Amino acid sequence: MTTDGRWALSISAEGVLKLWEVSSGRCVRSFGHEQNCRSARLATLSPDGRWVLSDGAGEANKWGQANMLTLWNSVTGQCVRTFKGHNGAVRSISVTPSFHRALSGSDDCTLRLWELPSGRCVRTFAGHKHPLTWVSLTDDAQWALSASEGGPGEEATLKLWDVSKCRCLRTFHLGEIPTQRKSWPWPVPTAVCFSAAERWVLSSRNGDPSLQLWEVFGNVDSVPAPFELCHPASSEVALSVEQQVAELMRQSEQTLACGDAPAATQYLRAARRLSGHSRKSELVSAWMELYVRLPRKTLVGSWLYATFDGHTDSVKSVSLNGDGSKAVSGGENGELRLWEIPSGRCPRIFEPDSGVNSVCLSADGRLVLSSDWGEQGPKLRDAVTGRCLRCFEEACAAERPLDPIAAMAWSDPYSAVALSSDNRWALFGTGHLGSERLGGQDYDVELWEVASGRRLRSFPHSEDVASVAFSADDRLALSGTWHQSSRGGCSILALWELSTGRCLRIFEGHKGHVNSVCLSTDGRLAFSGSDDATVKLWDAPSGRCERTFEGHGGAVNSVALTADGKWILSGSEDRTLKFWEVSNGRCIHTVQGHTGGVNSVSLTRDGRWALSGSTDRTLKLWALDWELEERVAADWDEAARAHLINFLTVHTPYAAQLPACGKPSEECVALALTRRGRPNWNEQDFRQLLDALSFAGYGFLRADGVQRQLEKMAACWQDPPQIAGLQSR
Repeated sequence: MTTDGRWALSISAEGVLKLWEVSSGRCVRSFGHEQNCRSARLATLSPDGRWVLSDGAGEANKWGQANMLTLWNSVTGQCVRTFKGHNGAVRSISVTPSFHRALSGSDDCTLRLWELPSGRCVRTFAGHKHPLTWVSLTDDAQWALSASEGGPGEEATLKLWDVSKCRCLRTFHLGEIPTQRKSWPWPVPTAVCFSAAERWVLSSRNGDPSLQLWEVFGNVDSVPAPFELCHPASSEVALSVEQQVAELMRQSEQTLACGDAPAATQYLRAARRLSGHSRKSELVSAWMELYVRLPRKTLVGSWLYATFDGHTDSVKSVSLNGDGSKAVSGGENGELRLWEIPSGRCPRIFEPDSGVNSVCLSADGRLVLSSDWGEQGPKLRDAVTGRCLRCFEEACAAERPLDPIAAMAWSDPYSAVALSSDNRWALFGTGHLGSERLGGQDYDVELWEVASGRRLRSFPHSEDVASVAFSADDRLALSGTWHQSSRGGCSILALWELSTGRCLRIFEGHKGHVNSVCLSTDGRLAFSGSDDATVKLWDAPSGRCERTFEGHGGAVNSVALTADGKWILSGSEDRTLKFWEVSNGRCIHTVQGHTGGVNSVSLTRDGRWALSGSTDRTLKLWALDWELEERVAADWDEAARAHLINFLTVHTPYAAQLPACGKPSEECVALALTRRGRPNWNEQDFRQLLDALSFAGYGFLRADGVQRQLEKMAACWQDPPQIAGLQSR
């Protein structure tokens, strides 16, 4: 039955699946396998009632059990995908509440973990010597249980598995099976399950009226601390070093107060080189203050600053605000949390969704945008009060069919969200668990007006849209798709012009799903992370792949670009984060610490922190230690021109305003998305420009020099310029 109690699934002795409307008792759908395939014996219904996972395809044993799984669209009754890999009959299946991961146990003595959206077998667990009778997967897919029937003269067993490491942690012995298998029933395990806190396991056996309760992890508090290398020093030496550090700190503060950032850098660098002081909190804090004064040269190290606990399921998405003081995270089970950086305090837990796919925190930290797998569409919330300001799908609720089963198909899950820099526009990507929409329609990237909740434009895709991003000037949108082999085609990136709705460029080359995308400040470079374990750099004007970053041992789920555009951060299923140098493709640093795959990464614009969310149900905040380039103060640097162009672009007025109500015409939408005229700004806007320049490594520029250059460019401004070579094909 679904979590809301509206739908129920049944399976007959003949293997026919039926979907029932609970309130009326009406059968709304009957479906099953073709006559030349085997009947279903196992089935489970997704919490929202859209999907059914069953066995019943492929070769069958003499009891009618088949060696494949089948994913059904309960709305259409169509088979979406089959999962092949087992060499024996599937005896048991277990699915996470989000319906993203499934575990199957087979007569071939193995377990397989499946990714339902893609159909990919993520892991195969081998270790049992006899056919499996039951499997169980925790809600966060971190732990798994399997039960085996044993053999003549051998014990039936339970095994506990660490899913991320594909490792058996413990084996529980249930009892020996008689050598002569004539005394039925022998003690074959018939069911196993985890307790809610995952500390206990309950099991049952044939012929045994009792239940067995097992302690899974034993004494979890007796974990030994790792060894650390210490360097003893006499009190005289320690006192002398402390005095040197204090003096160097004093000199650094004095020179910085006089505006000499390079000299302050030298004093702090010398202090941090003294034994035991490289990560002294006062020195690190003073060093990080210089990140907005001088350009970053390279990343020399990182360390775990804090772990944010509280999520009870896999953390799917994280997002930081503009100044890096706040973050928002979304869990696979619908949890949505606001965090303070770097303290890790959680001041607000939002009303849960049905399963968060993507979150976005506005640059000013006031708005939270999230998407989920439910029928209500993306939601906009007030970050301070937690109040839901808008549910975007409600804006077109009049289009929803009255028939309940048709209404399930009408609303597509939103897989990705993004907010423009001024919070005026929102981008949504749509995507199913690999099936077609009713009517064979394509998937879309949708542009919405935030204030009114009106959908203004759709950009069609033939594949599920997994990621969307605005350009820095909010004129372009970049999208990445999941390739579904059942429909043909390939995973692509697409670059769109918002004002005209035209597709400017298609980027092809990934061999797996495109999970994450982002654009450089000037819009000339695009970055993507994929299931093929690579990050790719694309030249937007030509559409060419300029560079492929290789080194991850699993799918790349998320990418983020530093504010200066010199380094790209990636998070992977292999439980690591990697920093890559954009100019040469070299991996300069690898961050380890998560015990599960990394689903999402985000960077503060000043370069102090990296934030990651993982299937291990935690967020981790990493302190970044950059080497700095000593640059003397200057009036202008031509390399900063792109930032001034973006500033002038976003402060150029729109050619028209949308009507207050009603559906606007195509012409109105085009004009409302077109910048035209003379740019204008105030003192606060200019301060924000100086902040953006300091985040990008131009903090050494004098404010009056930037002001003169900005006014010079504004004097001859003719409307925002186009990127050379970037025209629709």
